[in-house]
Amino acid sequence: MLDTATLVNQEVLCTSPIDIAEGRDLAIFKKRSLNRNFDIAEKTIEEVVSRLTLEVRKVVLESLLKTLEISLTLIYIKTKIYELTEDAETLLATDELLISVVTEAVDKIEEIVSKTYPTHKVKIYLSKDMEVPKWNELVTSIIIDEENFDRMIETWDKIEKKIEEIIAKVKEEKGEDISHLEEIDNKLAIELERPENV
Repeated sequence: MLDTATLVNQEVLCTSPIDIAEGRDLAIFKKRSLNRNFDIAEKTIEEVVSRLTLEVRKVVLESLLKTLEISLTLIYIKTKIYELTEDAETLLATDELLISVVTEAVDKIEEIVSKTYPTHKVKIYLSKDMEVPKWNELVTSIIIDEENFDRMIETWDKIEKKIEEIIAKVKEEKGEDISHLEEIDNKLAIELERPENV
């Protein structure tokens, strides 16, 4: 005897004469057949979701690690300087290349300035132009107690040279980001000030 169940237009049709003769409920067969189809579909969905879940987990984990890395880098910068303004911090947090340049620059500035000026202060802030609203500059302001203008210029030159070296090194390492590095280079500024001018 032929016992077949066919899914047609989302309904199961049972064609077994024995089932009909024995009075078995056709709805039970429909339900069992649909349950079996749902089980197969559920297993397939679970497999796809588990694969997706692994990919999603990987993407989420990478994103969390990147966020943590940026947060730790910002904390590191804050420990090295006197002040990091909120708008400068926001800019740094959104630009991976900029934060790496600034982190290395802060280290080099500390290395150069602390030898001669142990009581120096460093502040990083965002300078904006009122006439050109989209233009801004990330300024590293170094406050040193120096009366001699020529020595201030000499210190500024040393710092500027180190930052140029940092940018050249990063350009060499990350060749694909050269245009962005040039943009960063144009937006970085160093200023030296005396304590009484602050």
